[in-house]
Amino acid sequence: MNTAFNSGRSPSENSAGTCCAVLLRGGRSRRMGRDKALLPWKESTFLETIASELDFLDEKYLSVAAAGSSPDKDIPASAAVGGEKGSSPDQDSLSDDWIRLPDLIPDCGPLGGIYTALQTCRAEWALVVSCDVPAVQQRLFKMLLQERSGGVDIIYPLTPDGRMHMTCAVYRKAAAPILRRQIEMGDNRLRVLPDLCRAKAVRIEEPDLIRMISNINTGEEFDRILAD
Repeated sequence: MNTAFNSGRSPSENSAGTCCAVLLRGGRSRRMGRDKALLPWKESTFLETIASELDFLDEKYLSVAAAGSSPDKDIPASAAVGGEKGSSPDQDSLSDDWIRLPDLIPDCGPLGGIYTALQTCRAEWALVVSCDVPAVQQRLFKMLLQERSGGVDIIYPLTPDGRMHMTCAVYRKAAAPILRRQIEMGDNRLRVLPDLCRAKAVRIEEPDLIRMISNINTGEEFDRILAD
C-alpha cells in the first residue's frame, strides 16, 4: 500500500485543485520550553510565515487543541465553519479567511487535528502542515499536490534518513474513517497510517527541500536553523 518514488516533475501553478489548507497549531512545545508557533521568523512568527505559504489555497483551517469536545459527539461542518474566526490571539494574527478548528476528539495529538479537518472540510483533499517547519515553501506543497493520482489516500515526503513526514503531507477526505478507527483503538501514531491507507511516499533528496521540512523542536535546533 505504501509506494516510494522520486518526484522529478515541476510544480504546477494550477495544482491546488479541490484542496484545503490545515495548519496544525496544537502541541505544548515542552521540548522548546516556549510556544513554537510564536517564535520569531523572518520579521514574523513561525505560524504567520507558514500560513502565508498556504495562502494560495482558498479553504484554510487553523487546527487547535480541543476545548471540551466529546469523543461521541461530532460537530457539524457548518458549525465549525460558521463562527470561529477571530476567537484567539493566534487567529487574529492570521488573515480573516483562516478558520479556527478545535479538535473534535481531545488529546489525540496531530492525528486528532487531521481527523477533525477531514471531517469538516469541503475540499476532497487537505494539505496538512505543522507549525514547526518555518522554512517550508509553496514549492514543496505543490510538488506533493501534483501526485494526487492512482486513488491514493495520503502523500507524504520521505527523507534520506528514512523519516516519514506525516505532518507535512496531503490527505484525502475519504480517509477520515481510517483515522477515526485509529483514534478509537487508542493508537494516535501517524507513522502507522501508510500501512493502513493507499499511501505514496515522495522521496525528498534536494538539500533545500529537506531543510523545508526540518521540524524545530528544541532551542538548539532553532539556533541551528537561524544560523543556516
